[in-house]
Amino acid sequence: MFVLLALGLARLAGAQEPFSLAPTTQPDVPELSTDTNSDEGIYTMPQPPLPGQGTNQGGVNFNLDLSYFNQYVYRGVDHSIGEAKPSGVFTLKGSTLNFQVDTNLHFDLGKFPHPFLGLFTDVYDADPVNKFQEVRPYYGLEWEVKPFTLIGGGNTYIYPGRTDLNTAEYFGKFSFNDSLLFHSATPIFSPYYYAAYDYDKNKGWYMEGGITHDFPFEDFGVTFTTQADVAYIMGYQEQFVFINEFHDTGWQHYDLGFKLAYSLNHLFNLGQRYGQFDILASIFYTGTIDGDLTANNILWGGVGIGFSY
Repeated sequence: MFVLLALGLARLAGAQEPFSLAPTTQPDVPELSTDTNSDEGIYTMPQPPLPGQGTNQGGVNFNLDLSYFNQYVYRGVDHSIGEAKPSGVFTLKGSTLNFQVDTNLHFDLGKFPHPFLGLFTDVYDADPVNKFQEVRPYYGLEWEVKPFTLIGGGNTYIYPGRTDLNTAEYFGKFSFNDSLLFHSATPIFSPYYYAAYDYDKNKGWYMEGGITHDFPFEDFGVTFTTQADVAYIMGYQEQFVFINEFHDTGWQHYDLGFKLAYSLNHLFNLGQRYGQFDILASIFYTGTIDGDLTANNILWGGVGIGFSY
């Protein structure tokens, strides 16, 4: 009987795996990430921006440009040089720097058109009537319908000391993001068309078409922008700080030039939490097309500082 029992136990032992005290293998369990800078993995929690990081993602954006120019050239005309008329309009002369302020607010309404309000003014010491040559409030709506951007609004021209020259106009701008055509990450030519109708004093049309291209150098904090445009007026009495007495039609002027923006945030390693600061510079050449229309052949430009938030 003992013999049979021993044979049974031996047979049972041969059919089982040998007993081991080694720990059994457990399935891998993902660990929570401890790297707060990593954005990979389903277990990584989003981190709030650190002090000095982040941007204004609210519904209102503010922009302010403060610049000095050697001349104030607007729509092909140098405002520092007037033309005497029988009506007694004065002539401006001088090379005093022109200080310009351009500020605006943009309201982000999501998929709806974005309203904006702005104010432009220039200060010219050589003006014998008023150093504030022009005050121009403007307003409008901007609507992006990819790949197009549509802008419409109005300008009001106020000339302190020359209230009889005040006028107003409606304007519209149409621009096209041509990266769709070139299969590029950014636009190549960004063609645009701009038209303004003076409905108040100088009934007529100002029209302009052009192209622009941005060359960003992110490692240096620099954005270089080239621009070329050409303007046509139709039945328009040109009037700025002086009077052109005729309602003219024809190709008026062209512009060739560039703009440069250098990020001070990049220079001083500042986050955009409190806004973006840039050094601005530009240089343009404006040329006359039709000698019978009021325009100037002039090289002009300036430098300034820009802030956006």
